[in-house]
Amino acid sequence: MVPGYSVVRLIERETDALDLSQSGYVLPGKTLILGWTREAVALHDRGRVAARVEGKSSLARIGLAVHVTAPTIHAGFKAPSIQLEIVNHGPLPIKLTPGMPICQLIFEQTLGMPDKVYQGQFMGQTPT
Repeated sequence: MVPGYSVVRLIERETDALDLSQSGYVLPGKTLILGWTREAVALHDRGRVAARVEGKSSLARIGLAVHVTAPTIHAGFKAPSIQLEIVNHGPLPIKLTPGMPICQLIFEQTLGMPDKVYQGQFMGQTPT
């Protein structure tokens, strides 16, 4: 990590927020957008449960992916939603609509207790 670097500041400076509550959004091919889940997530600090954000196979078959990297939700993570890195890898546009199921959480039991809980820059993140 570069000292003073903030992904939140970078996103705020380089992107525009769109309200998709009514009409949805047509995601062009070969394009990345950031989106948010409607579900809140709170994993126990000293629990033996982690989760992964994964896409839906039916949408993946037409090119839609919901994360570029880091699908893991660590023990101790708490936020009112999860930010998604949504990419249309395909050549054709995909219409995303409010409430459309584009991802899923896979919960996993870990083999041991975490030595340290998640304390990164995405703790408590909220949609902008």
